[in-house]
Amino acid sequence: MGIEDIRDSIKDVSATKWAEFKESSIYISLKEKYDDQPPSTQKFLKFLSLFSVVLLTGYLIWGNFSDASTSVEQFEAKKALIRELQKVKRDASSSPRITPPPPITSLKSRIDAIVESFQLNADQISDVNVVTSDSSSLVPSSVKQSGIHISLNTLNLTQAVDIGYRLQNVNGSVKLVDAEIVAQKKDPHYFDVKYKLIAFYPPVVKSEDDDSKKKSPRRRNRRKGKGN
Repeated sequence: MGIEDIRDSIKDVSATKWAEFKESSIYISLKEKYDDQPPSTQKFLKFLSLFSVVLLTGYLIWGNFSDASTSVEQFEAKKALIRELQKVKRDASSSPRITPPPPITSLKSRIDAIVESFQLNADQISDVNVVTSDSSSLVPSSVKQSGIHISLNTLNLTQAVDIGYRLQNVNGSVKLVDAEIVAQKKDPHYFDVKYKLIAFYPPVVKSEDDDSKKKSPRRRNRRKGKGN
């Protein structure tokens, strides 16, 4: 059915309904009352009827326009939200995974090796201890924490900075949270330094790749079993 057929169908239906309405008692009663009115009143009623039709048409058009504008705004907001979610998903998938630090005993051995690489005297290495109670309250409870305190004596400024730099970069999940530097009273050119490290052990989250790797041997075994 074409547009012209639809238009002709609407005209026919409208003409039929209008003819039926003209034969109704309501229309006849209103027509009689209208004919009894003086010409000035008839003009006023025509103007009032035309104004009401225009006002109703304008209200319907404005209502549809307002609804359309609201729908467009909601669509744009949802589209922007979807784009942001897709961007976050891409960023999350492309970001490298944080490698957990080694066990605290291995980490202490690595720190001992870093300190020894600076060829300090025995009296300069005061203490390198693991402190399991050392933790930060800003970290979620699901993340395990272990601290290591390094106390070194009689360091020059270059040694203090270089050792701190090496300790800070020992592992991505190990953070240098404090470095207390105190100049010696006998010789202010040398310093007693205390470094505080905290190793963060996040909870292990199984990825989809790990699950697929675990399932793949089973599938292979089933295929072998069918082949046998």
